[in-house]
Amino acid sequence: MARWIILLFVYSVVNGQGSKINLTTLRRCCKAGRFLALGQNCTRDPPVFISSSVYCGLTQERCCSAAELDRFCENGIDVAEDNGVCDELSFPEDPPQGVLSKLCCDCCKLGLTQVPTCRFTRLLLGDLCLDAAKGCCERQATVIEQTTHAPVTESPQVSSTTESHDPCRDLNCSQLCEGNGTCACFAGYKLQDDGVSCQAPVTESPQVSSTTESHDPCRDLNCSQLCEGNGTCACFAGYKLQDDGVSCQDINECAWHNRGHQCSYSCANVPGSFHCTCPSTGYTLAPNERTCQDIDECALGTHTCPFHGSCFNILGGFRCLSLACPQYFQLAGHGKDTSASWNCYKSCHPQDFHCYNYRIDMINYISLSLETFHAIRDPKEILFLQSNVAASYPHVYGATDVSFKMLVADDQSSFDVIKRSHGGMFVGVVRQVKSIRGPRDLVLQVAMDYVKSGIVSHRKIAIIYVFISESLS
Repeated sequence: MARWIILLFVYSVVNGQGSKINLTTLRRCCKAGRFLALGQNCTRDPPVFISSSVYCGLTQERCCSAAELDRFCENGIDVAEDNGVCDELSFPEDPPQGVLSKLCCDCCKLGLTQVPTCRFTRLLLGDLCLDAAKGCCERQATVIEQTTHAPVTESPQVSSTTESHDPCRDLNCSQLCEGNGTCACFAGYKLQDDGVSCQAPVTESPQVSSTTESHDPCRDLNCSQLCEGNGTCACFAGYKLQDDGVSCQDINECAWHNRGHQCSYSCANVPGSFHCTCPSTGYTLAPNERTCQDIDECALGTHTCPFHGSCFNILGGFRCLSLACPQYFQLAGHGKDTSASWNCYKSCHPQDFHCYNYRIDMINYISLSLETFHAIRDPKEILFLQSNVAASYPHVYGATDVSFKMLVADDQSSFDVIKRSHGGMFVGVVRQVKSIRGPRDLVLQVAMDYVKSGIVSHRKIAIIYVFISESLS
């Protein structure tokens, strides 16, 4: 008995390529990666980064390595600041750690030679080395500055009671103490009403004088969100500055053409940001927070079909299938993949001549779940029906040929079937040639006639259930 093989093209519900992940999500991913660095070597024995998003996993990996490299560098800086020797014996033999620790140790030593100016103009040390050099230099410069500004409480003649009369001893000044027993602050800081604490400056400038506060360019602007050091207002991410130069207004990202189309279904604007939503049933928001992911009710067992084998998952829902065969046919089995196909072969009782004379010897039932195609410029090939008839000798006398015919289609003739050679065999290619807006359920029937010497010897029928989902865009 001749057979046919069914090859399916299964279409995806959503396409997440090029999706953008918001910065808050990446920060959470980075925090998780840096936490992993506390317990393992990220460069020698990379941990398994568990994430459904490739970009989140990448962020975890980079932040884990960065945290580890920071730790190696800090080890070298500690040795340098403790006046240690920056040689291989001071650090572990592990190549990445030892090399990086020695590098930062050397650079820190170099930085300490530039106290107090801490200027490294046109010194192309590389970012890592330059950061280590500047950090060590600036920390040492701060220590020297504090020592320089420390109050002089000793006199040339010190009596046994001098210590008890030290005017600064019991003040607990947060920064400086003047010799007259009053607290003071570093340049740019403001002494608080308690006479002890110092408040950091709101804005910084290269040269800060004791009168900076009175000339603070941001003081009288009343910016609604942020103020830049140059005396102009600014806004948080997701807001835009209004014409008055002070107020900030929320940006409706959903109204932007590109940003609005980042959401596969619907975009909801919120203050300072936006988020994507999905249909209330049949879908859930994917981990990328942009696209909608189909819920497989059949796999989860949340369907209402009479028995599990009859449930067929479609985009945004499910359908209950009746695995039954018509008269003269017997169920042979059904597939376990997304096609949910099953075959009915002709089975005649003895002496049932009407059954024997029935030309159809097999009926194949196929279920397909398709998304809505908004515009079809070229036919979409949705199904291959492959026969066992060789395409090499179609015109040889006595050879078997095969023909394909669409018996039943929708009222708009949105589908057709063509004959093609594939892998040396004849196949029937079922194509969608017109757009159909879902949700919609259709039934197609395709006949495959086996012809020998101009006579149809037998016929096979494919009954195709097509479930077209609602458009998400």
